[in-house]
Amino acid sequence: MNPVLHASKRTRHGFLTAGRARSGGHLNQPRRGTATAEIAFCLPVLLTFTFATVDLCSIFFLKETVAIAAYEGARRGINRGGTNEAAAARVREILDERGVEYGGNVMQMENSTFSTADTLEHVTVVVTVPAAGNLYAPAGLYDGLQISHRITMRKEFANQE
Repeated sequence: MNPVLHASKRTRHGFLTAGRARSGGHLNQPRRGTATAEIAFCLPVLLTFTFATVDLCSIFFLKETVAIAAYEGARRGINRGGTNEAAAARVREILDERGVEYGGNVMQMENSTFSTADTLEHVTVVVTVPAAGNLYAPAGLYDGLQISHRITMRKEFANQE
């Protein structure tokens, strides 16, 4: 007996078929319903992961920008003749170059100030910006989140009066 014919089945019209798929269709029929269901489930998941990744990268970029602004502001303030105003101006300059939105006083001082610090005295700069308005996510998602960075440096020379 021929093994090919043995595995085949006869239809009611007498034609030989190779069998049927589990879903009831022929083996060579496309699976339209399955592909649609897979897209309907996977597309929202993939889009969510994509937007979450973009937003996470935006947070990292914002944190790095705030750290650079704090460092540059502190470097400006510790030099001879460095003042709080010069340091704050440098912080705002860096934030403006990178398109960061901030409001009010973006830089605070701890321990001492650049204008009054003695030689080799520690001065701490804290730069804080709001996350809302600086990220791609809807503004309500990060309403209360503040991104800040703190850096401490020594005043190199006391200011001469």
